[in-house]
This record gives sequence, C-alpha cells and structure tokens, in this order.
Amino acid sequence: MSRKQPPAEAKAGRKKRSAGPPGPDFGDVIWVCRRLAAALQDGATILHAVDSILAEAPAGPKSLLGAMRGNLVTEATVARGLISLVPSFVWGTMLSGELYGAPGPALTKLADRLAAEREVTGPADPVLRDYSFALGRLGLMLQVRVSVLQALESVAESASTADVRETLLAAAEGVRAGADLSDALARVAADLPSDAVEMIRDGERSGRLPDALPIVADYLMDEAGQESQRGE
Repeated sequence: MSRKQPPAEAKAGRKKRSAGPPGPDFGDVIWVCRRLAAALQDGATILHAVDSILAEAPAGPKSLLGAMRGNLVTEATVARGLISLVPSFVWGTMLSGELYGAPGPALTKLADRLAAEREVTGPADPVLRDYSFALGRLGLMLQVRVSVLQALESVAESASTADVRETLLAAAEGVRAGADLSDALARVAADLPSDAVEMIRDGERSGRLPDALPIVADYLMDEAGQESQRGE
C-alpha cells in the first residue's frame, strides 16, 4: 500500500498532526445497536425504541442516542437516524438497503460486525479511521441524491481530527471549482493512501461513486488497524 506524497503547497506550513476528539467508541455503538435491535423486534417504533433505552443508557451510548434522536425528528427511518451514530465503514457494504426492510436483524448483524472488527484491529490510526467514517458517510449521502459538494462540506464539519476536517474542506473547494472528487483529494489529501484515491477515481469513471465510497471506507478501516499495529 502506497501513500501519496504531499504536494509542495501542502508541505508548506503543515502543522503537527492533531488527534482531535476521538471518533465513536465501538463499545458504545455495539451497546446501542443490540438494545435497539431488541426493542424493534418487540414491535416498538423507531422513536419509541430510542426513547425506551435512553433512560438506562450509560453516558457514551446516551450521547450517541441523543444524536440519533435528533436526526429522527426530521428523518424517521433507522438508516437516516444512524448516520450520526454508526461507523460508516460498515454502513454502505451491509446496511444501506437492509435497514429499511428489517432494522432489528440488521442492527444485530451490525453489532456482530463491529465486535469482530474491534477484536481484529484493536486501536485504529485516528486519521485513517476518520477518513473511513467520512468517506462512508459521503457515499450514503450521495445515495440519497445529495450533491458531492454539499455532502463533502457536511462530512468535513463532522470529522474528528483537525487534519481530516481541513483536508476535506480544501477538497470541497476543489470540487466547487470544478474538479472531480478524486482529483480534489489527490491534490490535498497527503495522508490518504493513493490506492483509496484510485478506488474513488474508478467509481467516478464507472458512474458508481456512491457505491464505491463505502468500499473505500471499509478498505481504510482495515488500513487504520494495520497502521496502528505497525506503529506499536
């Protein structure tokens, strides 16, 4: 796996990497998914399921549920509510259609996948993990017909690490100026593996970018775990 070298303008004045606040904790997400699945299988509506487990939720899951409930006020589907909650690397590859028809079983599968991923990868490189979350969420937004520019600006603002947030906002400026997403990222995303950029470019060429981005996100999450292990 090769990494892109920063262009000259990206090297100049590049700040020391700042980890920023952590992304969502897998343990908290697993807790929420399992309890939501049980509530939905008992016949509760989505909002009632969220409300029913809020009272018993520890601090971490409670925060995630609050974010999810805020989404559900305007978008009353599990899928839309989970956009702010679920790590995006599993979203598009497993849940983008399934949650609409069978949310309880899908949430159980999601919890199982997250538990397995946490066991295999352990702590993940925060920047690659953040790219994974961002690009997975970007793919989901494109699937519901949000424009690339609007989606990119949205996921940039929710990035956990300062480097990724600044990079995605810079890429959004490139898209605003007429560049394809892959070209915009290739110019400014020094920390993004070149293989990921090529996968995005292939998605653009095939006309299947919304479907390609969750696959890229999955790849990046795997890389995040491997990068962390190499650094130990």
